[in-house]
Amino acid sequence: MPSLALALTIAVGVLLAAALAWLFTARRRLAAEIGLFADFMENGPFLAFVKDGEGRYIYENQALREFIKQIRPGNDSLIGKTDKEFFSGQEPLTYVANDRTVIAHGKPLQFEETSIEPDGSLRHWSSIKFPRTDAFGRPCVAGVTIDVTAVMQARSAARSSEDRCKLALEAGQMGSMSLDLQTLMLDTSPVFAVLHGNPETTTSISLADAMKMVHPDDRQAVTNALPTAIEKKSPHRIRYRVVKPDGTVAWIELVGNVSHDDAGRPEFIRAVGFDVTERQQSFEELSRRRDMLRRLIDIQENERQTLCHELHDGPIQYAIAAKMLLESARDEGDATVRAERIDAAIDCLMRGIAEGRQVIRGVRPAVLDDLGLVAAIEDLVEQMAASAITVETAIDDSLDGLPPALQTTIYRVVQESLANARKHSGAAAARVEVSRVGDEVSVCVSDPGSGFDVDESRAGGFGLAGMMERVRLAGGVFRIESGPGAGTKIHARLPICTAEEQPLAGGRSVAYAAAAPDLAR
Repeated sequence: MPSLALALTIAVGVLLAAALAWLFTARRRLAAEIGLFADFMENGPFLAFVKDGEGRYIYENQALREFIKQIRPGNDSLIGKTDKEFFSGQEPLTYVANDRTVIAHGKPLQFEETSIEPDGSLRHWSSIKFPRTDAFGRPCVAGVTIDVTAVMQARSAARSSEDRCKLALEAGQMGSMSLDLQTLMLDTSPVFAVLHGNPETTTSISLADAMKMVHPDDRQAVTNALPTAIEKKSPHRIRYRVVKPDGTVAWIELVGNVSHDDAGRPEFIRAVGFDVTERQQSFEELSRRRDMLRRLIDIQENERQTLCHELHDGPIQYAIAAKMLLESARDEGDATVRAERIDAAIDCLMRGIAEGRQVIRGVRPAVLDDLGLVAAIEDLVEQMAASAITVETAIDDSLDGLPPALQTTIYRVVQESLANARKHSGAAAARVEVSRVGDEVSVCVSDPGSGFDVDESRAGGFGLAGMMERVRLAGGVFRIESGPGAGTKIHARLPICTAEEQPLAGGRSVAYAAAAPDLAR
């Protein structure tokens, strides 16, 4: 009899140990699942939570904790509490009823809910709730919610269902979706449907039909993201474009993760989407400007190197030669030879001074500041005449009234174009046309010389690229027409801006830059 009692005691102990181990494992599984969900939701721009089957909060994100501190000083968490224990009035009953509706439908649903502030005012919320189950198969409810109080007040004033929809979208800019990996069907919130260009009633759609809304250039990336998200087993983020029925393109950022069944097989991909079109456009504009600045820095560095070479190979060499002649003359006893060497040194110095002035003239012509743009261009023409090249001009007299920065840009385009014609075209003539038409200036420099392959010139030196970037920086359009044996035409069209209307500040200049982003077309 004692041995039987001992055996029963041991058996009960073993069973209790097994039960405790199972409970421990189950709690760890539940903690792991909640941990994954928390990683996904913790940093979202919304309140996020999970409630168990009894309506007690078992997870809350940072935004919800901060909200609790605001409305209930001294309280910093809802964990372990129900809505009825924390909130008062009719609101908690509504929350519980909505939770039960989500569990009954078995899919994400969107609700408009309210809460009462400590001062008695009403706050409105747009909530999306998701059905979930814990490790024991018991129903849970997860959700995200955003404050739409201002929108609801506007809706009340508008008294229009269409206006209510628009205002809700403006406030929320958030939609949810759930992709069944077995049927490849998407269940979405109305906001998610509208974000993708569908009517808000289109909340059930096949993956194949959904992919038709994705921009053709992004479909492969979205397709590749599905197995990547499944493989990572962690929150995944992707940004893509959608083409709406009216032809407009919007950028959507999707953040989601994969849920698995009890056997560990991927079952659903659930995600939240946001419209990030404005942010993406700002990022692209910033990147474009950074690239332009980088290229301008390269061009300026090349110009500095060229200036150094010209000084080194010209004035400095003459100065060195003059120094050597003067040193030798100092020690020369023959007066005639000494005089010859001094004369030779003076000649070297004169040549160095002349080349130095030429270098300075190329860096910043004084005539541009002293006499204006027209005189500066005529000065360039005279320099070309010294190289046996005849330049015909057609220049408006009104150009001297242009803003100084614009005059410098026009001058540099003409200067570089004529320099290229002198060095590379082999032509004995060229033509410069600068005219003002309305609020634009048109510049055209042409020669009937050998021409060149424009596409190959893109990978060449900094001269053409420098002109292009100067024109772009001024908000203008730059174009080259040329071909082997066909001569060359350089075209630039520049907007006339005041000091307050600098091109890179936006507005018209951005449209110009977008109109002709390439070196040639």
